[in-house]
Amino acid sequence: MTEKNMAQQNNNKRKRIWSLIKNLPAYHARKSFLQALASSEVVLVVGETGCGKTTQLPQQALDVGYRSIVTTQPRRVAAISVAERVCLERGVTLGSQIGYVVRFDDKTSSETQLRYVTDGVLLREAITDPDLSRYDLIFVDEAHERSLQTDIVLGVVKRALTNRRGSLKVVVMSAFLDTDKFRSFFSSFDLSILEMEGRLYPIDIFYIKTPVEDYVEAAVVACLQIHFEESFPGDILVFLTGQEEIESAARMIKERFDNYCSYLEKNFLPCSENKHTTLYHPLRVYPLFAAMSPDAQRAALKPCRNQFRKAILATNIAETSITIPGIKYVVDCGFSKQRVVSSMKCLDALRVSPISQAQALQRAGRAGRECPGKCFRLYTKDDFDKLSIHPVPEILVSDLVSVTLQLMAMGMENPFKLELLDNPRTESFQYALEVLLSIGALDSSMKLNAIGKQMAFFPLSPMLSRSLLESITLNCSSSMLALCSILSTESVFQLSSQIRESAFQAWNKFISSLGDHFTLLQVFQSYLSIPEHERIQWCKEHYLNYRSLATANNIYCQLSQLLQQQKYSSSFMSHLYEEESEQDRLGRCLVAGFFRQSVRIGSNCQLYTLFEPLQVDIHPSSVLHRRLSSKEEGYLIYHELIWTTKPYIRTVMRVKEEWLLQHGGNCFQLES
Repeated sequence: MTEKNMAQQNNNKRKRIWSLIKNLPAYHARKSFLQALASSEVVLVVGETGCGKTTQLPQQALDVGYRSIVTTQPRRVAAISVAERVCLERGVTLGSQIGYVVRFDDKTSSETQLRYVTDGVLLREAITDPDLSRYDLIFVDEAHERSLQTDIVLGVVKRALTNRRGSLKVVVMSAFLDTDKFRSFFSSFDLSILEMEGRLYPIDIFYIKTPVEDYVEAAVVACLQIHFEESFPGDILVFLTGQEEIESAARMIKERFDNYCSYLEKNFLPCSENKHTTLYHPLRVYPLFAAMSPDAQRAALKPCRNQFRKAILATNIAETSITIPGIKYVVDCGFSKQRVVSSMKCLDALRVSPISQAQALQRAGRAGRECPGKCFRLYTKDDFDKLSIHPVPEILVSDLVSVTLQLMAMGMENPFKLELLDNPRTESFQYALEVLLSIGALDSSMKLNAIGKQMAFFPLSPMLSRSLLESITLNCSSSMLALCSILSTESVFQLSSQIRESAFQAWNKFISSLGDHFTLLQVFQSYLSIPEHERIQWCKEHYLNYRSLATANNIYCQLSQLLQQQKYSSSFMSHLYEEESEQDRLGRCLVAGFFRQSVRIGSNCQLYTLFEPLQVDIHPSSVLHRRLSSKEEGYLIYHELIWTTKPYIRTVMRVKEEWLLQHGGNCFQLES
């Protein structure tokens, strides 16, 4: 293609984009928005899904002279996709005038004036700059979701507004807001409210008549029925709760679609007059969840130009902000994974729970962004009426250890004093302080000490940060960096029913009898030992996810650079463990951070958490699943507790009693 033709093609593309932009309600609200921004310190923007507020309003502010703007998003996929869309609209290169920053991925430069970032990234910036002085305008998007990080961001932003009267403005955006609550929260500032109509096409909503026992199976059936019975074109968006459900449903859809097509080919003539020819539109399945690499997420969001029908299987990250072109049909299972904390000792877990009515409306709205659509709800109308109207704010049901560490690193000695939309229980903050004290982040006067400040420096959970710092003391930081990296990405194992036996045989060489941590470490270290140009093929041969391992490698490089920026000295105690193997030293390091997530192996392999009397099971994805002998005794630590039909512990490792006594002996008494 000649340069002239390419220029003409780009020009035509830009014309099409601008014809779409001019139809957006946010485009027509430009004058009202800029007037509100000029006269107020805080602007609340309530705009229905599809009105263009996320992409257009920050650009309008940029056009009138704001030179340092940040827009927060609850999820990385939204921050990335919106930044790419705005770059396309303005005809600029990603990372120049417009860019994004998510954890372990920074696409900005010294030229960048408008940044799209996750809430967590802005909180990390506030550690070194509590007043967020680099920005003159902050957009907080999707505030209605009331995620933990978003609520903390609102508290930090309000604090910065108070300290920077006259030099900072804030815009809070949402598809629907409790305006009275937000007006009260920002009552000490000049405030304007701007409401915009949406651009939603009519949506037909269908409910099932009787409850289903297995919503994953029901979602698969619904997806295939839509493909075979509903008009083409029009893509399908299926809401499920997590990666495992999505991967399982994807396998089922592919297998059943292929089997049905084979049946048609054997029993019907493939002629143009055959009534079944309309069923031969290709169906391609794309997963979409937070732990995926940006490249894999882009594949799900990329238009297919009606060459085939897409079935996108997504978690609730597809509810808001991101626009998925071509969606005409939505299948809503009615559930999502939500944080829950027990009432006794704040045992934090992910639990599959019913969504709210507001979330159900957001999901249905995905079907009406570009044309009239249909939403198929896998629950009854009575069940919908029983759902809570709004989601419960995460800050009321979440573990606050990480945010407490961040707030204290910002200079807030007493995180209780941060003004929030909803104040969590006092016990939640008290428990967070107790945890930070037990892992060595606080001194006896409950103030952040040197270790705590070093922990806050790393973009990791406090427990992983503590383990990493311990590895410096025990001279095994390189291996711990690798372990932190592989634990910060999605699953590296690729499994389907067709390759199950072959995959297990390939993985045997990596499996460690000590558990998942050392299994993952061996996978990653083996990957790093392979020449770069051979890694993709090596991953195929071993049924491993190349994207996950490549992402872990990128994280490893960034964490290594962060580690080099700090000056650490070895402990005088390190010589005590010189005779131990590196595996044992790594075990000690992990226990230093995760001893509160420890489990006792009881009689008949029954497992009980040590910090709360809860019986748990090892998740089937763990290498230790069904590998504990009936007479085995001892202890385990786990990385995550997930609650589906019952509580499961994931990413599990055997540990020694002496390690637990060394780091947690003052917190619990081990049973002999």
